[in-house]
Amino acid sequence: MGTTCKRYKAVLTSSIPAIPGMKNEHLQQPTNLFNLANRRYTSAWRQVVLNRVTVDISLDTILPNRSVRIRTLTILDEYEVVRLEYEVTPPQDPFPVNASDPALAAWYAQNGWQTSARDDVGTEYDDWGGAAALSSDGTKTLGEFDLHPAPPANARWLELSFRGSSAAEEGDHALYTLRFALPLDDASIDQG
Repeated sequence: MGTTCKRYKAVLTSSIPAIPGMKNEHLQQPTNLFNLANRRYTSAWRQVVLNRVTVDISLDTILPNRSVRIRTLTILDEYEVVRLEYEVTPPQDPFPVNASDPALAAWYAQNGWQTSARDDVGTEYDDWGGAAALSSDGTKTLGEFDLHPAPPANARWLELSFRGSSAAEEGDHALYTLRFALPLDDASIDQG
């Protein structure tokens, strides 16, 4: 089944101020890091190139009684990472502060999943972690995590595989697989 990805076009607002000296070449206005999607920005001190697509696909069976929605996929060449932004509804339980083995295992069974990546040139991707927080209205968890490195320039596709918290019992079988044509653009993705 194919799902069309739309290029990220919305400008997110943030309390982060504009970066001094950074100008949007297309609009000639100051910008911040949250509206760099699919454009080239320059400043006296660096150049940022960002490839981003809106995915907007729900992974409804990856967590018990929760839905994980993959919001965006971004390749940050400057930081050599692939960033995945997601939301979980209803929100994830708070992470146990003093996580004993049973408490951590119980939390992970209800709230955790695994993601791996591969491409057509055999790159090994590592999980570099991420961050998550409760949304301002308290109805969901918003999060992001990074995989390292960014795909090499000669890679033609990037595939992300998602496994539930019971991945040890499921073996290497992914519950969901998304394949993205590289470089990221308005092309379709394959959803498995």
